[in-house]
Amino acid sequence: MMIILFIILIFVMYLFIYDDIKYDGSENKLKDKCWQCGSKINKDYDRCPKCKVELRKKCDKCGNMIDVCWRKCPYC
Repeated sequence: MMIILFIILIFVMYLFIYDDIKYDGSENKLKDKCWQCGSKINKDYDRCPKCKVELRKKCDKCGNMIDVCWRKCPYC
């Protein structure tokens, strides 16, 4: 019984350590995907490099770059 608990404990510890190895703590900019083609994109791209669809546009009032899906600018 103790051996089974020990094996389970080792397995759980491995999962936590493996997650820490995969995530190095830095903010990954390639988490987003293009809404049209699904390819990985950088958060500050204005257009998708694969399908060329517009991802961000300039706000008419303040000039800040905003997501094309947003109805209102959060900076205005």
